[in-house]
Amino acid sequence: MAERLPAGACPWIDPSAFIAANAVLAGAVAVGPLASVWYGAILEGRDAAVSVGAGSSVQDRAVARGLPGQPVWIAEDVTIGHCAQLLGCRVERGAVVGLNATVLPGAVIGAGSLVAAGAVVPAGLVVPPGMLVAGNPATIKRPLSGRALQWQAKAAEDYQRLSRQYLARRFTPRR
Repeated sequence: MAERLPAGACPWIDPSAFIAANAVLAGAVAVGPLASVWYGAILEGRDAAVSVGAGSSVQDRAVARGLPGQPVWIAEDVTIGHCAQLLGCRVERGAVVGLNATVLPGAVIGAGSLVAAGAVVPAGLVVPPGMLVAGNPATIKRPLSGRALQWQAKAAEDYQRLSRQYLARRFTPRR
């Protein structure tokens, strides 16, 4: 469901994006080409914008909320895991935010980095590109390597393929 807020801001959705029927996009939200927003996800641009880049996926029940002066910026080919929470933060190209992870205001997740499932990334933490971040509070553990690097590199591609399958089967969202 896309809704206009009283201030007049309304979501913009690229025609090639997949938006699940029960996802909620409210206010200043932009969803780019070939991106996907899955079941029960909430993108709330009431206080600041939420932007989902081309080919990125926001998975089931994830929440992205812009805060006053702190938009949420999700770059291209990013994977936001099920039930993750993003608050006024930046996630750069090709990064993965794992299941139930939380990224607090002002944090920056570097390109190609992986935030482990359940991690809580502290406000203002800047993660360099290609790093594994884990824990509560999350800390930078090491550069990605081996199987984790292989999985991270193909995560966005897998969800792009899945969203194209849903669109091809005419599981089209209401816009």
